[in-house]
Amino acid sequence: MKISTILASIFFTLLLTINIFASKSTKCDLAKMNYMKALESGYQSMIESAVINIMKLKMATPSEDFSELAEKLDQISKENSSKFICYEAYIVSNYLKFPERFNWIKAENSIQKEEFFNQFSKKLKRQLQNINRVYVSSGEN
Repeated sequence: MKISTILASIFFTLLLTINIFASKSTKCDLAKMNYMKALESGYQSMIESAVINIMKLKMATPSEDFSELAEKLDQISKENSSKFICYEAYIVSNYLKFPERFNWIKAENSIQKEEFFNQFSKKLKRQLQNINRVYVSSGEN
């Protein structure tokens, strides 16, 4: 592991822990600012970590505005070299913009990335199976 990656991770962690006595709104603003920096860092591991943590922050603060992060995630979903990060960024961006479409997610801070994306994949698979059943039963194939 490169020293620059380690230093960037330490810096990111420090940024997240500053100002522990700030109001909830201020803490959320600081977290959003730090997540934006992580998304812009160019380090794939920091970007990947920020993506799922942005979703967790939205779960914890549903009334907060996440439009800037959603825009950045849209950009990442189109431009990142990792297809996994593109996929995750796309899904989380949609979660930020349309949380009502994700009402099946339990708002818990302990949700793990793999658990969430597995749940999401299963949900999509069920929806596609239902669409296929309707399509086949209607005789439009």
